[in-house]
Amino acid sequence: MPDPVANTQAINDRAARIVTLTTALGTRPEHGFLRNLKNGRKQEFLFNPREFTEVYEALYARKAAPGLSHERLQFLGNRNGRTKIELIFDEYFLKKGFLPPSSIGGRSRRLVQDTGGTKRVSANTGVDAVKRFFLESIYPRRSTKLLSAAPPPLLFVWPGEISMKVRITRVSFRHVEFQVKTAFTRVMVVEANLEEEVEERIYSEAVFTYGTQRPWAATSASGTRRRRS
Repeated sequence: MPDPVANTQAINDRAARIVTLTTALGTRPEHGFLRNLKNGRKQEFLFNPREFTEVYEALYARKAAPGLSHERLQFLGNRNGRTKIELIFDEYFLKKGFLPPSSIGGRSRRLVQDTGGTKRVSANTGVDAVKRFFLESIYPRRSTKLLSAAPPPLLFVWPGEISMKVRITRVSFRHVEFQVKTAFTRVMVVEANLEEEVEERIYSEAVFTYGTQRPWAATSASGTRRRRS
């Protein structure tokens, strides 16, 4: 089980670094984000993860030829790029405005009165909004057409390095701290597996030129398609 004291210390350390950098730079440091390409909702990372892993694979068929000392490799294609990220969201720092107003999780959670007289948590605020953002990214959208009812694609951006269209294939939520009075989750760790969705063939020359900043991902996000030779 995760150590809550260690978790709290790690979160406070990250927050202190952000405050220090913000003071030194005069602005908040760049952060990664995910944007829903169907409804435009954006979830900025409260704290950039300390590390994350990217995996890209080439697929080969191995063919044995009589008399050779080795197998021949025949290229078949590539697996979709995969990235696993772990993000921490803290209700306290969300309330303190660590995220800009455009981010869905940037406002504090509040209680509203239900028609039946019971209290419930309002939607799209605080840690609860972060969870809703990730959940809506793995469930199918309401549609009369089966093919268009898939979960929404997202634009994954890591400043200066990654910009690509992805799907979330798995997400988990680890609730590590709770508010004493209300029992609401105060600190939540989100683990998400991202898989690149490729709509056009990617060539090695383009990868060398652009790396993992796919220029066509931005055109996809704007609703236009660009033909590449």
